[in-house]
Amino acid sequence: MSNNSPTRSRSRYLSTSRKRVFWPYDLLRHDLPNARILTYGYDTHIKHMFLGEQSNSSVYDVAWNFLVALEAERRSNPSRPVIFVAHSLGGIVVKEMLRRSSGCQLYQPHLHDIFLSTRGIVFFGIPHGGADPRGMAHKGRRKAH
Repeated sequence: MSNNSPTRSRSRYLSTSRKRVFWPYDLLRHDLPNARILTYGYDTHIKHMFLGEQSNSSVYDVAWNFLVALEAERRSNPSRPVIFVAHSLGGIVVKEMLRRSSGCQLYQPHLHDIFLSTRGIVFFGIPHGGADPRGMAHKGRRKAH
């Protein structure tokens, strides 16, 4: 599969003194033996209204592509329960993907199935309130005054 589709690849590992660990596969599969564990990769240098274009894709584009790719991966069992685990920008992508999926009930019900099958979301370090593109230096200066 391409980088922009759910995959079972072990491309991102945690290093330990004993061996490399890809935690979604190597750790979760023991606790959830019947789960299919998929990852989704995308270019994180997306369009930003303040920073200018770094990529041709926006969060909305990435979320739509994720929705379509995930639906294709789940086509043989579209009602299988889903739990998303997302970090940073990935959480924004998941939220937008589910928002788009929720609106598909009339004209694209096959895409709406993902919204209906979602049982949970685990967020790690998601900028739910947005992120200031000027960074921490600006926030520090503002607090100093």
